[in-house]
Amino acid sequence: MSIDKKQAENDFEVFLTIMDDQIEGLKDDAEERSIVLDDSINDCEKLEILFDDMEKNLLAQDKNGLIVLLARQLGEVMRINYGGRWQLSIEDEKNIYFNTPV
Repeated sequence: MSIDKKQAENDFEVFLTIMDDQIEGLKDDAEERSIVLDDSINDCEKLEILFDDMEKNLLAQDKNGLIVLLARQLGEVMRINYGGRWQLSIEDEKNIYFNTPV
């Protein structure tokens, strides 16, 4: 599978650029459900509860967007609490995370 690496890097930059606004919106949605996301490791359990509540009223195609949104918050929790960083794997086409922000 061949990709345009420059385009993939640009898409990754967009992913990072919009992340703060998307996570802020997620936190607002969570608070409406009396769930407070605070970027602590406790968010992992809260995200599962939040998913169960939010996905009830979604169509199948919309669930993928919700999963990506919750994965963003989970990634941020890992980054903040364990010194991680977001990266884009575009060098090894056989890597399971090829062309995916992780």
